[in-house]
Amino acid sequence: MERRAAFSENAREAVRARRLTTRKFHTKNAHARKTRKPLEKLARAFTKTHSKRSVKIQKIQLSENQ
Repeated sequence: MERRAAFSENAREAVRARRLTTRKFHTKNAHARKTRKPLEKLARAFTKTHSKRSVKIQKIQLSENQ
């Protein structure tokens, strides 16, 4: 029993360490990004509110409307 407790502690430590090292690179959104369809990727690139490209598109659309 004591041995098992020691093992689970080590396992917990290992998991914690692994999380600390890998979290930086694999964000929650990484999987969503990988599995997205090409068209959807394009759409997202154009609709992101903070991207420079979408700002340009909005400006172009505004100038066309006037």
